[in-house]
Amino acid sequence: MRAWTLTLLLVVTGCGAGAPLSSDDVVSLRILPAEIDLYLLLEAQLTFESRTLDGQVKDVVASPDLDILATDPEVVRLAGPGRIQGAAAGRTRLVAYFGGRQAVGEVRVADGVLEGIIAEPARLELEVGQHRTVGLRGRVSDGSLLDISSGAVGTRYRLDNPGVAAVTTDGWIFGLGEGMATLVAEHSVFRLEIPVQVVGPGPHLVSLEVSPPSLALRVAEEVQLVVSGLYDDGSRRDVSGDPATTFMSSDTAVVEAAATGRVRARGKGSAVVTVGHGLLLVRVPASVSE
Repeated sequence: MRAWTLTLLLVVTGCGAGAPLSSDDVVSLRILPAEIDLYLLLEAQLTFESRTLDGQVKDVVASPDLDILATDPEVVRLAGPGRIQGAAAGRTRLVAYFGGRQAVGEVRVADGVLEGIIAEPARLELEVGQHRTVGLRGRVSDGSLLDISSGAVGTRYRLDNPGVAAVTTDGWIFGLGEGMATLVAEHSVFRLEIPVQVVGPGPHLVSLEVSPPSLALRVAEEVQLVVSGLYDDGSRRDVSGDPATTFMSSDTAVVEAAATGRVRARGKGSAVVTVGHGLLLVRVPASVSE
């Protein structure tokens, strides 16, 4: 089943022809988030945002004057003030009334339960001052992928390096300073670590080339790996000695890789030397004979 997108429809009704408005009269009402995807038993906490004539905005979810109904109560059930739960596969409308205004939303419930979470893309790169969505998706047992980025559906985020980036409860990430960070996303019983790189003004590194691209060595033989960085302005630079460039052997009993990129054959067998710089990785296969 294909994933779906649900769009909120906002309808504003009048207060009566010729009726004068006071500063605390409600002039608009909307439901947040504006798009809702649920799987079976998933709950979402909605916000019902009202705006008055004098510009004041507040969540009226706890107000006794807020009325909420689902046009198909078999699809979703109301689980508390402003809280809904996916009960059966299908589509329904949510209609909210407050202060003479109404907001209408549509909710679609997938026919399955959550099997895992993924991030699209799996790695995030952005410039200082930029922002973007995390793009967290839920894999549902019916084959669909749902957007579960919003904190309204219980997704939680945290970053291990707050000097590099910041993240909102709705999955927007902001670049604050150059460097690397790990974003941890949690939803239900699932946990995902997403690498984040924040870069300064260009040119930006877009790919790596390693020479030689593969290694065939004899025991005790050594070779120096040379790493070239290709940039988005077309330039090329030797980044072998850059502190951000890393070298790691998959089997140190076969080959050792020093921080300088010097590789030494230790024993007969096969291994892979992984060369990394930021979010970029190149794997160099290595074989050692006697």
